[in-house]
Amino acid sequence: MFLAAFFLLAPADDLPADDAEAAAIVLARWAEATRDVTAVRATYRGFEYDSTFHTVKLTEGEFHHDPTAGTLATIRPRSEKKHYESGGIVHKPIPGDASRWFWDATDGTLLAVDDVRQEFTHGSTGQFPLMGWAADRSPDRYFPFAPGRPFGPRRQDWKFSVASRQVDDVFLSAVPLRTEDAIQMSRALLQFRRSDGTLRAVKLFSPSRDGATMFLFDVVDFNPGPPPRPTLEGYRDLIADPEPPVAAAEPDAWDALSKFDPPGQGDPPGESGMRWLFLLKWQLLLL
Repeated sequence: MFLAAFFLLAPADDLPADDAEAAAIVLARWAEATRDVTAVRATYRGFEYDSTFHTVKLTEGEFHHDPTAGTLATIRPRSEKKHYESGGIVHKPIPGDASRWFWDATDGTLLAVDDVRQEFTHGSTGQFPLMGWAADRSPDRYFPFAPGRPFGPRRQDWKFSVASRQVDDVFLSAVPLRTEDAIQMSRALLQFRRSDGTLRAVKLFSPSRDGATMFLFDVVDFNPGPPPRPTLEGYRDLIADPEPPVAAAEPDAWDALSKFDPPGQGDPPGESGMRWLFLLKWQLLLL
């Protein structure tokens, strides 16, 4: 009776038992589902896990990616009281950092915008924060795992296998085979919808294995056109107009006391300890 109930309730798996063969089919479905995609715009929720301090930075935002034009990403902090578990560790939630980035695929320029301070900086190299991927890479290697990414990841550069099979989703593990990719992450976990073969979420594990970053994709729009370049009217260019040098800070009590001779260095007998007590009281009064 139990076995009959089990087979009635168990979902029918249309994938082969071999994990490598099943992964190849999932990737083929992903490629077919995004065959006509030339650009993608998606909203997401981000989770940056720190297994050393047991915290998780929460963000939300939007990215707009076109491999021929560029990528615009807006990242905002998100607050929640719920604690999250990852790798068997419970992480305390804290708001992430706000930022806005634009990567120009035509010339490789990376633009970083601070909307709070109304300033920006730019350069030819850098690290794009959304997926932790080098911004000066060519478009065919940019955003290795993103929903609707044209052409998908380069199969020969990754080792794919099925990590988990569920009723509505299939999870693939992706291990980088190239050294330059392994520097970015030790592996990735991809969650695909069985219904249409599209990517629902991705979790990237750090090379040091002390953290991971997860993205849950909410609203995905295929072929929205190229992303708009940020309007920076009234913003200060930190390259053309750098910040003035910061004045040297006043020395703290420890720095000031350390400049004096230690007890016994040229003081009359019995006076060195009194002098140190006097100096300590004087510094404390100034705090």
